[in-house]
Amino acid sequence: MKVACLQFAPQLGEFAHNVRRADEILDSSQPGRLHYLVLPEMAFSGFFAGPLGALGNAAMGICMDINPYKFLPGIWEKYEFANHCLTVSAPLIVLSMAWLTRLLPRELSIDPQMPDHETLAYWIERFRPLVEAAREDPTILILANRCGVEGDHKTEVAYAGSSCVMCIQGGKVKMYEMLGKGEEKLLVVNTADKPKYAVTQ
Repeated sequence: MKVACLQFAPQLGEFAHNVRRADEILDSSQPGRLHYLVLPEMAFSGFFAGPLGALGNAAMGICMDINPYKFLPGIWEKYEFANHCLTVSAPLIVLSMAWLTRLLPRELSIDPQMPDHETLAYWIERFRPLVEAAREDPTILILANRCGVEGDHKTEVAYAGSSCVMCIQGGKVKMYEMLGKGEEKLLVVNTADKPKYAVTQ
């Protein structure tokens, strides 16, 4: 299966510009035939949050789906989305996101090709039930996030980038590939290939 994540910095409300920018990145990457292309949440029009439901054998969600429900005390361990994926035995999990980072906008420009490690660690943690289940069959996760900064100096928010494709199998997490926190790029992965990195916990 050949999958890709398109990570870029869309401009709020600039639909035509955002579509053009996505096309430019895709055209320059020439990925060939893809089974799945995942874009960041509301990649063309701006931010909006809402459930995406399921499509075929893929469990789909947005960034907030992996967080604890309303961040209420005592529910951190419930892992609602991850447990749903486990219950339905989803072999593919697709998350289209607009995930913020705790990094300041100026910090994003330092080593933009490096991922936001804190964000990656959090994403992996929120799929702990799949890791602990140690299923023999692989579960592929495609996490497509946006990057960049939005707003003015009073309301400025920064996005974590770090789009990635990973595999959870036999109690281990392996990373096929990931993008940096500031890269506008198409990430293309063939899941028939061996993952490049083993994640230690």
